Amino acid sequence: ALGDVAGDTIADIISGTGYFTFKMAALPSSKVIAMDPNERFLHTLEDRRVTRMPRDIGDKVEARLCTDSTAALTTKEVSAMLAVNSLSHTKYPRRFLAQLRQGLQDGGRLVLLEFKEGKLPVGPADTFKLPLDSIRSYANKAGWEETMLDSVSLPYQYMLLLQ
Repeated sequence: ALGDVAGDTIADIISGTGYFTFKMAALPSSKVIAMDPNERFLHTLEDRRVTRMPRDIGDKVEARLCTDSTAALTTKEVSAMLAVNSLSHTKYPRRFLAQLRQGLQDGGRLVLLEFKEGKLPVGPADTFKLPLDSIRSYANKAGWEETMLDSVSLPYQYMLLLQ
């Protein structure tokens, strides 16, 4: 869903300890920015980057502290973003999406995955999930255009592609 990221700078939004960060760093991208509001997660990510990753992968990763409303990206810094179960971890999803939008280059894309509502064998309780309609509304108000919705490929999550 990220498309061709060869030579690009991409962002892992609310990266946690870097599960997707290091998978993206193994792609032919030039840099992966891992953002998370939890310093403990970023310390774990940094430790993994230095001690467990091959240098050609680890050297492409940069960890950054963000907040619930500040995405820690400079204007038009990245060409692609991946946000897996991320917006439900922000207090201000609309403001956060607007910050992400500013960090995206023209023609860039955000791949956003969130858990579907309802009782599922994995994932958080519904009180910790953001309804799809809410995310669509936040994204629209933040200047994003939805170009694709896939609610079938993954059994417990839906995927939105925003530009």
